[in-house]
Amino acid sequence: MDVFKEQLLKIKKSPAEYALMAVIFIVAVVVSVILFLMSGQYPLFILFIVAVFYGTGKLLSMFSIEYEYIVTNTVIDVDKIMSKSTRKRIISFEGKDILRTEKVGATPPVTDATEKFVCCNKDDSNAYWVLISKNGKKSLIMMAPNEKMVEAIKLGSPKMTAKEIFN
Repeated sequence: MDVFKEQLLKIKKSPAEYALMAVIFIVAVVVSVILFLMSGQYPLFILFIVAVFYGTGKLLSMFSIEYEYIVTNTVIDVDKIMSKSTRKRIISFEGKDILRTEKVGATPPVTDATEKFVCCNKDDSNAYWVLISKNGKKSLIMMAPNEKMVEAIKLGSPKMTAKEIFN
């Protein structure tokens, strides 16, 4: 039986990110006003005003981040989606590559992992650290799969680890 599950996880913005977005917007408005005042002498500055607002819109849209977990049979893919248009594969691994999972606590587990990925909200109560070993390289992934996703991952994992992971 084939297994296919997807989960989309929207990342919440922190107060600092909201403040940075406000600062970026205010700077864009100030620059645009200055360019508008100078457009009497240089009519080409009107194009620069349009460019400033276009660039500001693109920059602010980059603050919209989602992660998508995809399980296809035994393969687990984690993608990062920025501004609902740009998708980047963070990591792809097989269920058999999972060494252990651990509920997220105050600090990450001590491992010899060479890479660390945070692919969920840091304050998520359903978050887990997933330690994988792929091609001799260990990676630590923080993810928050829902119940259906956990069941799909367990189906694709070896029987020995399926009972142990996400418990």
